[in-house]
Amino acid sequence: APASPRYAADFASLPPALIFAAECDPLRDQSRAFAAKLINHGVSVRYREAKGQVHGCFVQRRAIPSAHDELLGCVDDLVSLVRETQHQFRGSPYSRYDVNKPNLPHQ
Repeated sequence: APASPRYAADFASLPPALIFAAECDPLRDQSRAFAAKLINHGVSVRYREAKGQVHGCFVQRRAIPSAHDELLGCVDDLVSLVRETQHQFRGSPYSRYDVNKPNLPHQ
């Protein structure tokens, strides 16, 4: 069976998601549809669509300054999503990480 979350039997049990799509990405419509499906099943979702960007724009962020801005926006969205949903993970292996304190393993 494929490991992709889009094949999940129960979408309501999926974790919160940050979904990024570029406006000029051939996968944009699938990204929109997946975000809508998650939202319709009660999953917390941040969907971000970068106007005028192409697939893989993050790796081109030195050449396209607006792509760098989109990456920073995604980081902000991710932090916001984690802050809003971290209560869902109390008692899980991830509960020891608090987004409000810099205690990540690599530090």
